[in-house]
Amino acid sequence: MLHLFVLVLVLHVVCAAAWFGLSLHLPGLSRAIVSSDAPIGKALAASGAKTVRLMDFFALLMYAFAFFAIIVGPGFGGIGWPHHFALSLGLILILVQVFLIRRNWAALQGAVGGGDAVSARKKVTMSLGIGHLIWFTLLILMFLPRVMAV
Repeated sequence: MLHLFVLVLVLHVVCAAAWFGLSLHLPGLSRAIVSSDAPIGKALAASGAKTVRLMDFFALLMYAFAFFAIIVGPGFGGIGWPHHFALSLGLILILVQVFLIRRNWAALQGAVGGGDAVSARKKVTMSLGIGHLIWFTLLILMFLPRVMAV
């Protein structure tokens, strides 16, 4: 059972790192979309849409593996408040991904070559910033029990 717990925990960390790594690509890509011609901007926006879909996938997997790690590991009674709070924030991260990042990227993709592209780019960047803040808070919460125990 310990090996399964470690495997699930590693997959959880890999998915979290993948979400974060993919999200770092989008602000620069959105700037390139706004500053390029419409045909190039549309191609870049389509590429970014694939990245956003991958981020959806990794956010869901990250949450599923976190939940599964708790089930095969210590159980809900064996974890402290930081991990319970992190589960709630993980769900909020999924909601930010689906309802802010994905929607704002779709708005940017539809605004390529138009006057609303700059505003849409700012909304994408703001959404990613919110996601990064939640992700960083989750990271702190994962290590908080170890720091408090010292």
